[in-house]
Amino acid sequence: MEAEYEPQASMNEAETRAEYTNQALKSAAGGVVEGSRIRREYPITLGRREGAGKRGKALTATMCWNTALPIEREKMNNSKAFQDYYPEELGHCYGCGRNNEQGHQLKSYWDGDESVASYTPHPYHIAIPGYVYGGLIASLIDCHGTGTAAAAAYRAEGRAMDTLPAHRFVTAALHVEYLRPTPLGVPLEIRGKVEEIKGRKVVVNATVTANGEVCARGQVVAVQMPEHMKPATP
Repeated sequence: MEAEYEPQASMNEAETRAEYTNQALKSAAGGVVEGSRIRREYPITLGRREGAGKRGKALTATMCWNTALPIEREKMNNSKAFQDYYPEELGHCYGCGRNNEQGHQLKSYWDGDESVASYTPHPYHIAIPGYVYGGLIASLIDCHGTGTAAAAAYRAEGRAMDTLPAHRFVTAALHVEYLRPTPLGVPLEIRGKVEEIKGRKVVVNATVTANGEVCARGQVVAVQMPEHMKPATP
């Protein structure tokens, strides 16, 4: 027999959420995927058009479990991201560094001949109401591109990313085309495809998709990190 829910009379709304509702959502989701979080004000629509360029109040879900895309859920559980192979001293990038708690902590994986990553923008990544700031899109393409370049260099040599010598790439050129406004509050899928590997240079083409539509595309020209940029090791 299931135990009955008996909230304590002294608990406020926030305490009730933390003690009962949040835990129930986590259980219903089948576990916690890295990068997931509970969203208490998740936008559903931008609001009804009222004319003269104005909209009514946006509709929001009061609480939902915001997780990664399905393809990323499986990959996060069963494989290691490209960026997780970076050494500790190179894990501080704002876009993809696992040691940067304020950053995106983007994680990229192989999906056949393409690379894939996902990221759900936060409410503060806003440009105009309902849409994502373009700089975020550029940073996702940038970091996914350099991560893909590193993985491609290892793959071209037929060896794993945890073998030496290490391949680490930085951006030599970044080109981004914004094809349509990118909606805020939904998971974005970033896909990369290697166009060229030549010497110390790797060229990666990438797309950013939201709700099944390509919102932006770009190209990253990545080059192997020069020796003078590598942190000194003890």
